[in-house]
Amino acid sequence: MRCGDLHRADQIMKAETALDAKRIGNQIMMSDQWFETRDDVMRNILDAKVAQCKQFCEALLKSNKNTTFVEAAYDDYWGSGLNKLGTLHTSSGHWPGKNELGRINTEIARSLRNSQATTRSRRGTLK
Repeated sequence: MRCGDLHRADQIMKAETALDAKRIGNQIMMSDQWFETRDDVMRNILDAKVAQCKQFCEALLKSNKNTTFVEAAYDDYWGSGLNKLGTLHTSSGHWPGKNELGRINTEIARSLRNSQATTRSRRGTLK
């Protein structure tokens, strides 16, 4: 735990939904260390999700090869900063949000596709 707020950390672990956990988390004062490491932490979380959740892995493999977006009207860092309709009808260069979660998902999807292609190519040379 990076913030030292044990009470809120316990509330987050007991939250019924991801949105409830996010709302509790938004009440925590973030340290500079969090801002320096949050992308790496999220990447580790998503890598674990890919390894543990077949549906998530398959969804990433089926996603658009250029941009995966996260519509999040209330999150200008992880999401597009727009609701779904706004995200779909606004070019990504004009989103108010950074879409970092979408960027990380896109990187993971690209890596999965490359890994599949390498595996297929190796199988072809072994025959």
